[in-house]
Amino acid sequence: MKAWLKFALVWLAGALTLAACAKEKWEYVSIGGDFTYAMRWNEAYAAYIEEDLNVEVTLTDVSFHSRKTLADMLEQLQTDQEFRSLVENAEVVTVSMPTESYIGGAMGRYQSGMCGGGDDQQCFRDAQARAETEYRLYLDELVSLANPSDTIVRTFTWGSVDAWAMTIWNVEIPEEEMQVFIHHAYVLMDSVREISGEYGITVLDIAPIFQAEGLDQPPGDRYVGSIGVTDEGVQVIADMLRAAGYAPLKP
Repeated sequence: MKAWLKFALVWLAGALTLAACAKEKWEYVSIGGDFTYAMRWNEAYAAYIEEDLNVEVTLTDVSFHSRKTLADMLEQLQTDQEFRSLVENAEVVTVSMPTESYIGGAMGRYQSGMCGGGDDQQCFRDAQARAETEYRLYLDELVSLANPSDTIVRTFTWGSVDAWAMTIWNVEIPEEEMQVFIHHAYVLMDSVREISGEYGITVLDIAPIFQAEGLDQPPGDRYVGSIGVTDEGVQVIADMLRAAGYAPLKP
């Protein structure tokens, strides 16, 4: 056999070996509001994906805080071409509704006696209606880029932001007010579940684990600390994402 042919065959065998050994590359975009910001669970989830599927994951964390709304999040998704491209080409997307931006804002007006309506709870209903409208608008845009039929898309319900606040900032809320907040937190969580289902998005319900004794009880320092979710809390969320599987991309 001619020397050049031997060299070509050796080179080809080496190239095929390298190609077989190279890991598939996946893009993971984590989008969220107050409950995603600086929580690190997306890093733990990315590590699980790499471990379970033997792929190389690049995580892009696009987290909002300081009372950003879904309208704010939608504006970035529509106007930031680099971000749009990331979402469009991602294998995995997690998105978290910034519930605090809606219920939290109404809470302040209710506590000041400025909520409106015969029961002084109209501002909650207005916030709920706005959240539902903006969530649908956001998901319209999101699934046009990352369709759940060919992308792993997950979202969450987090429980009562007001009970979380009791732990994180040591805030005391009168029982009567707490029950009003809890009621509207339940309503908003139900909407997230229902609307997400309409778009084919898997919903992970964090509340029953973090607030196992009820939404009027804080998660406790086992899961939530003064600077965010604890290591154990991070692991709980990542474990739930892992247990949800990798459909539609992997069985």
